[in-house]
Amino acid sequence: MFGFDIKKGDKWMLPVLPAYVASGPLATLIPLYIISIGGGILDVSYAITLASAVTIPSVIFWGYIADYYNKRKALIVMSYLTTTLLLASLFFINTPIGIMMVYTALAFVGAATAAPINLLVTEHSKGDKALAPSFTMLQVLSNFGISVGLLFAWIISGFFSLKILIIALTIPSLASTILATRMIKEPPLRLRIRINRITESAFSLIYRVVALPNVIISIPSQKNFRYISNFFRLKTIIGLKRKFIVVFYVISFVFFFGTALFNTEYPVALKLGGITASNIFLIYLAAISIQGVVFYYYGAITKNRNYEGKSIIALLGRGAMFVAVGLVFIFVTGFPFFAANMLLYIIGVGIAYGIYYPATYFLFFRTLHKGNRGSAIGTYSAVIGAGTLLGALASGTLSVTYGFANMFFMSGALMIACAALFKILPRR
Repeated sequence: MFGFDIKKGDKWMLPVLPAYVASGPLATLIPLYIISIGGGILDVSYAITLASAVTIPSVIFWGYIADYYNKRKALIVMSYLTTTLLLASLFFINTPIGIMMVYTALAFVGAATAAPINLLVTEHSKGDKALAPSFTMLQVLSNFGISVGLLFAWIISGFFSLKILIIALTIPSLASTILATRMIKEPPLRLRIRINRITESAFSLIYRVVALPNVIISIPSQKNFRYISNFFRLKTIIGLKRKFIVVFYVISFVFFFGTALFNTEYPVALKLGGITASNIFLIYLAAISIQGVVFYYYGAITKNRNYEGKSIIALLGRGAMFVAVGLVFIFVTGFPFFAANMLLYIIGVGIAYGIYYPATYFLFFRTLHKGNRGSAIGTYSAVIGAGTLLGALASGTLSVTYGFANMFFMSGALMIACAALFKILPRR
């Protein structure tokens, strides 16, 4: 099916495909929809910030629910069905605040599938050797679903309004609900495995993050967030060269802050720059498709395992792309504006990010020790969440105060700063 060689034991995963077809375009659709009904740049920033803020507590909440009740299928069906109803409700909402609330609810409910699906992969797999390929297939289906969703959004938005696109997205969402009801079965022997034990395993860390960027790879605790506050203390900064993990956390925080700074308002900037919603989806589709190819061939690309070197090159490329986008917003108009943004976004997101993200994850995993693995992964997840949340929050104010181009310059400077920090990263 769809060109995938899905083993009989993995066919229960097929509902994931239409679920990601429905949810894949939302990060681009929501900002465009807010602007289309008269919302502003700050409204977009607040919507993305709220959705980001709810992610970590919702992962914790649903993880405990999956752990306690052992109802994998019920949680997944509930999540998919509620997502369908929330998507349909967007058609009737015409205020930015209403969209913010629904988008936040979508983020909360969408997180309900993370724990049960990963537990089902573990419980359906027969032995560790079958586990890694199963996780890989899950992420291939997810990534393909996102690409199909963007393709779907590009086509529909080219002929109809965004309201019609929203209704159209309820179709694959409802399909995922029906397929989950029919295809997902509880395993004969339920294993009470906590979600953090799954995410701390080597195969899960590698296979899950390579296909789907920006996932919470472990449940961060309050202690993990307190640890972040120590990053920029003078004593810590003076000792940077002696502390690999501290430098790495600082790089990661700055990277995700700068990335959220750029990504939050980028679709809005494109829309206000004169690009149609359909062509905006096309830009994202092209970049995500190229990114998938880079992920797929990542092993061949990094054969020499020089993760630090690859990360620096990718960061410099991404930083240059952000700066170039800022220049395009100042000096270019018309069709060249669209073409330049597509090319640059493919370079910065499709290629540079496709190299940087798995490289840093492999680099991070290589430093973990059995004694502190859980704490380190939890702190790393907290770093990702904090950087993304603060970047999304800051993007609106910076865009309004300084303009899109200058904010993109700031994002590029932060990427280049990350590359400079990699130069002082102690060798392991």
